[in-house]
Order: sequence, then C-alpha cells, then structure tokens
Amino acid sequence: MSITVKLQRDERVINFGKGADTIIKAKLAQISDEESTMINKLDSYAANGYRTIMYAMKEVEHDIVESIIGGAIHKSLNEEELLSAS
Repeated sequence: MSITVKLQRDERVINFGKGADTIIKAKLAQISDEESTMINKLDSYAANGYRTIMYAMKEVEHDIVESIIGGAIHKSLNEEELLSAS
C-alpha cells in the first residue's frame, strides 16, 4: 500500500509505502549500515513468529507523476465510454 503526496512548501512529490518486509527489502536501492542493523532485528522478530512490516519513501519525478495521473484519467474516460455503450 502506498500514498503519494506533494509537499506544499517545496513542491516535491514523495511516495510513502508500507508492506511486508520481504517485499520492501527487495525494492530498496541501497541500504546504510544503520538500516542493515534494523533489518537484521526485523528478521529476528519475523523468525520468532512476529508479523513484521516496513515503511519506505522515495522522491518521485514530476513527469512520472503526470504520466501516471494522465493514464488514470485516460483509463477513467475509457471506462465511462464502455459503460455508456452498454
């Protein structure tokens, strides 16, 4: 699950995501020593039977956001066309 927000103060667009640690870990571009220590602790909790989740964030380029929003609007219009045709 994720949410994308645009910060008013500096117009940056950031995607915040949460999910199973195995999925989020696989998508991380780089891991610092501090993050590695945290991941090892998380793995330890999971090995003991606890449910674990991770959160991540990434700054998103404006053109990528526009292409996604444009695609969603286009898809929405196509669904309306299909509904009106029936």
